[in-house]
Amino acid sequence: MAKLDALMEIQLGLEASDAWGVEVASTVKLMGVEELTITPLQGAEQISELRGTLQPAYRAYVHSQGGEASMSGILEFDQFPYFLSALGSYSTGTTDTSPNTAWTWKAPTEDSDAIVASYTLMKTDRVDGYSLLGATLNSLTISGESGGPVTYEANFMGKSVATDVFAALSDWVTQPVLGHQGQVFIDVASDAYGTTEVTNAAYSFEWSINTNRKLLKHVGNLNPSGFREGKWDGSLSLSIEADTDTIPILDEIIGSTNLVAERNIRLQFTQATDAILRLDMSGSFLESPEMYSDEDGVVTFDFELTGGATTASTSFAGAYVFTTNASIA
Repeated sequence: MAKLDALMEIQLGLEASDAWGVEVASTVKLMGVEELTITPLQGAEQISELRGTLQPAYRAYVHSQGGEASMSGILEFDQFPYFLSALGSYSTGTTDTSPNTAWTWKAPTEDSDAIVASYTLMKTDRVDGYSLLGATLNSLTISGESGGPVTYEANFMGKSVATDVFAALSDWVTQPVLGHQGQVFIDVASDAYGTTEVTNAAYSFEWSINTNRKLLKHVGNLNPSGFREGKWDGSLSLSIEADTDTIPILDEIIGSTNLVAERNIRLQFTQATDAILRLDMSGSFLESPEMYSDEDGVVTFDFELTGGATTASTSFAGAYVFTTNASIA
């Protein structure tokens, strides 16, 4: 019988902190996933040798194995802790206002700060399943616009791809993050995030983090033995209406002659009183803004903030979510 994409579901399990890439049973069925592609990475080649023949080769061997995955979908308040824990340097869930839990994250400064969660990430039709073991988040992009849901694209690297056995997990009642729930705060580098709200101006955004992690491949191991941290980078793009609140930002960007214009920007999404999500980015306007863009006849300009620590922000990126989810186990 043919496999149907509509019958697929995505499951994951939290791996032990000292057992990266060791398969665990699924404990969570993810909601809102629109696509997951798991790719086994097998390095193999033929041996080309002088053998007195015109045949291409007589021997081939496998020299390395690994895996990667890309996942995209609608961002859910209740599932965002899984992304924060996979980014690393997150605080474990602490009760804020019972029964909800607050989770916080900031980009690490030291290698020891990056306490990273890895997962066994599975795609299954409840008959056959394949998992990326040691699924470790390498990059995360969150984007949204007015009149639609907030979406994400996540890229993972891992130790290997293996067959897996699905778990009978129930659907999870989650809350999607939506564009109309959003607020935008744009502050100078010396002010704290969330000080100055810019209302009725932003049309779309893209918040992007790249960990630049690399797999470790040692003699004696067919699969990676782990991974190392890299020098992180990130950016925040905004398409924003040209008005009295935003034009001074444009003037400062194009008028800079020595020091580059800097800002601390926060995106906040609120669903009633039981779900709040914040995305923070600080940095400089290194890229040239796009002037006189058009949004349904309204003049806008598009700019990109390149991540970097500022006076009021010791880490270039951070996030927070207030949710009913108290655990990633």
